Amino acid sequence: MEKSPEVLTALKILDKFTSDQCCGKCISCREGTRQMQYLLSTAHPKPTGMDMHMINLLGSLIDHTARCGLGKSIARQVLAVLAGKGEAERVIEEYLPGPYQELLFFQIDPARCIGCSKCARNCPVDAIHGVIKKPYVIDHDACIKCGTCMMNCKFGAIAIKD
Repeated sequence: MEKSPEVLTALKILDKFTSDQCCGKCISCREGTRQMQYLLSTAHPKPTGMDMHMINLLGSLIDHTARCGLGKSIARQVLAVLAGKGEAERVIEEYLPGPYQELLFFQIDPARCIGCSKCARNCPVDAIHGVIKKPYVIDHDACIKCGTCMMNCKFGAIAIKD
């Protein structure tokens, strides 16, 4: 059950948001988010199918047992992201920019980049460089992680990497 980098990033953002905002009154919310955080941590750089299944079960448990709306809504968002309902992009867009931005790392796949320069022309800080008809590269020191490049690439050459 391989998940795209966008899905994993969205799950990490939701988990960090939940752990930052969680009041800790509900055991299911407090411990469930801690377990999700463990499954998505650097100890598990690529979650296995069993890890994703566990995250799905934890999301369902939190949704049914959380006392507050925050716990229930975050659990439902996690389940929607895992179901692949286009929620990953919405979560990334909604929660960023902000304190979760450090989780993003954009990379251009040279095999998919045709060198059209649309990403470079739309980058607000000129962090993308290259030559027409050759793969472009992102200057990660200058990149502000706004995602404009990924949204403008028609060829799917730009993706979020861990």
